[in-house]
Amino acid sequence: MEKLSSIPSEKKRVQKKQIENPLSDLLSDEVYQKLSENSLLDYKAVRDYQIKRRFKDLRNYMSVGDAIEKIQDEYPYLRFDTIRKIVYNAKAEKE
Repeated sequence: MEKLSSIPSEKKRVQKKQIENPLSDLLSDEVYQKLSENSLLDYKAVRDYQIKRRFKDLRNYMSVGDAIEKIQDEYPYLRFDTIRKIVYNAKAEKE
């Protein structure tokens, strides 16, 4: 006969699906998950942030054109010029 203490509780059996946090450098996983669960995140803005961050990383070792083409491979539904506008729009807003 099994002891009651060895039976996993209902809370332990049910685990929430973990959402990957693309904004981990800005928000904790818990905050991101809560915002996502309540539909308080703008998908396009999060995507653009990821593209800008990826571009910055790629520019350390490749040309602008190659970096944009590499990003285009990751986001095939975006055109070259669209990615260029996303990447350089942030710099124009800061000025």
